[in-house]
Amino acid sequence: MSTGETMPQHADADDYLTDHRLREFFTNLTSALVYHRPDNPKEFMIDYIQQLKDSRGDETKDAPRLFDEDNVKAMFGMFDVTNRGYVTRNQYLEAFKNFGVTSFNTKPAGTDLDKITLDTFMKEMKSGLSKLSATYS
Repeated sequence: MSTGETMPQHADADDYLTDHRLREFFTNLTSALVYHRPDNPKEFMIDYIQQLKDSRGDETKDAPRLFDEDNVKAMFGMFDVTNRGYVTRNQYLEAFKNFGVTSFNTKPAGTDLDKITLDTFMKEMKSGLSKLSATYS
């Protein structure tokens, strides 16, 4: 097979992976496996995919996420070292960057006063992490 014949196949494969968000899916799944290190990885993957499927289109069910509520609270605490009960918008933006979340509300409640509370932080981070983890299209 010549190079000219393989290039369209490569482009088609790349388009397929992108269109179906398969890279993100496998990255999330692999990260979850490494983080949790289950005794039965195949069963874990089946459960993970089932959770993902169950959460699809149902906002009352969370998609599986690598970071849980405790991780998010810990991140907030790292930025709110003096326990003021809020973080600045710049700290808020940095926290989302640290979690790898790229799709989120960049001007949440409290932005006007540069004081974003834990409740707002948690709500927005949950939404952002859900979008990040919901690798179905």
